[in-house]
Amino acid sequence: MGLDIGVYFREKWKLSTDYNLNTRQKTVDFQDNLTNQLWNARLQRTFKKDEFTAYIMIRDILNQNIGIRRYVYENVIGEEQNSRLKRYAMVGFTWNFKNKDITAKK
Repeated sequence: MGLDIGVYFREKWKLSTDYNLNTRQKTVDFQDNLTNQLWNARLQRTFKKDEFTAYIMIRDILNQNIGIRRYVYENVIGEEQNSRLKRYAMVGFTWNFKNKDITAKK
């Protein structure tokens, strides 16, 4: 289950967020309910007619990013859990030059 939301402020600022809920039910073979929530957010500002964008992004705000794999194969039933990159923040800058108006002077 996921949810994405984006809000613009004065056409230059944008705050966006997304949320995913992953749940694995308890079964006869797996005695634990494994649920984790992934929540990300990004704040960005555009400049010079949307040609440049600066942003700060925070991934895994709730610090619950885990990898889980449950499997049943012939007579083997198993579960693997592994660690993934946890909460982090990133600052970035993008330049959109592909739609730039190029006029040739003669």
